[in-house]
Amino acid sequence: NWNIAKDDCFSQPNGGTRSFITQQVPSLAPTRFGAPVSFNGSITQPVRTITTDYVVTNFDRMIFADTTAGGITIYLPSATTTAGRELIIQRVVSGANPLTVQAYTGETVEGSGSVTLSAAGDTITIISNGSDFKGTSTK
Repeated sequence: NWNIAKDDCFSQPNGGTRSFITQQVPSLAPTRFGAPVSFNGSITQPVRTITTDYVVTNFDRMIFADTTAGGITIYLPSATTTAGRELIIQRVVSGANPLTVQAYTGETVEGSGSVTLSAAGDTITIISNGSDFKGTSTK
């Protein structure tokens, strides 16, 4: 909970009540934002491997595309509803079948309506800026 009068954040037991100004701090200690975060282990990211056309979901972070059986098109979500979202997409096999990353209708990915990855290992890392997907590709 945010206390506007004291410009701080505090935790409160479920079901409890508290006036921000007149009552004492609840029995749980206050929590403040801005403290350093320490990770002692690795962080895992959602990974998906696809072999056919695919629509990106809210749970996707890294997508590996196997185009052995044919060309694949990956359809991006709207950049306007996913501001700050990062996606990493990689074509994992060689061959003639392309991988196309298609922007949402009326939007762009790296300044174009679509980006094609044509060789094994080609990767695109993109982030939504609230209107389009911007990023870098390695080919």
